[in-house]
Amino acid sequence: MSSAIEDKRRKAQTYANEPGRFRFNSIEIVMTSEHGERVVSLENGVWHCTCPFYAEHDTCSHIIASQILLTSSGIDVPP
Repeated sequence: MSSAIEDKRRKAQTYANEPGRFRFNSIEIVMTSEHGERVVSLENGVWHCTCPFYAEHDTCSHIIASQILLTSSGIDVPP
């Protein structure tokens, strides 16, 4: 492996150890629920879901589960 690539790997590891450098602008998650597949997305700080409950309430168990999953993985996401 070239030294340039090794340098980039070291730099990448430094970045990865500093999670504050990263911000998710969009995320799309496909989740299998009790009623089929749901697509949960985060776009510009706003959560969306394809389930009918979300359409009426602007939140749902799929969004909440996604927030719990991401937060427990150390990923900072908006409420």
